[in-house]
Amino acid sequence: LQLASKLRLGGFVGSVGFLPRDAMGFGNDERIEALLQDEVQRERPVWLQCAEDDQWVPWKELTEPSFADVMDRWPGLQLRTVRGRGHVIDQWEGDLLHEF
Repeated sequence: LQLASKLRLGGFVGSVGFLPRDAMGFGNDERIEALLQDEVQRERPVWLQCAEDDQWVPWKELTEPSFADVMDRWPGLQLRTVRGRGHVIDQWEGDLLHEF
C-alpha cells in the first residue's frame, strides 16, 4: 500500500488478510485513498481470501470492517471468504494462487 501508486506495482494475492487502517494504528488511509484515486492502480487485481471462522484474524471484528468503505470504490479488489478450517486454510491458499 505504501508504494503501490508511486511504483506502479502490479497485483497482489494473499490469504488471511485485512486492510490496515488509521483507526487500527497503521496510518495507511491516505495511501489507500491515493490508490483508489488512481484510475490504473485501482483496477489492478488484489485478491484476498479470508476465513470467516479465523480465530486469530477475526472476520466480523477486524477484517470485514477494514474493507467496508472501499469495496464499491475498488474494482480490482476481490475478497473471498471461506469457512471450515479457521486460520489454517492450507490447500485453499494454493487454490487461490493457482486461480490468480
